[in-house]
Amino acid sequence: MGSKLPNKDFLNNLGTLVLMAFVHSQSLKIEDIGTMIRQRRKDMGISLETLEASSGISRKTLTKLEKGGDVKYSTLTTVLGLLGLHLTFKTPVPCLKDDNDDDEWV
Repeated sequence: MGSKLPNKDFLNNLGTLVLMAFVHSQSLKIEDIGTMIRQRRKDMGISLETLEASSGISRKTLTKLEKGGDVKYSTLTTVLGLLGLHLTFKTPVPCLKDDNDDDEWV
């Protein structure tokens, strides 16, 4: 049987981990988010069974999320919250344009 989820004080002491998704052509992919979630869960010593029991989300859906599958936004945010993570969206800050190419950002 897996370990218990840590309490909020423990998570606050770890500091806030932020997954940043930049809204542009090279954005973070759902597969990357799934990999980060799986790694965080394992680093915390939490089994899928424990996460399933704590979240009310089926093991099948949790596995799908960790493999980068399409899940509800509420599922994603629930799991992120239980693991002490949150998703932050930021618009990119454009860099200066290259004088050689008017259509491309550098």
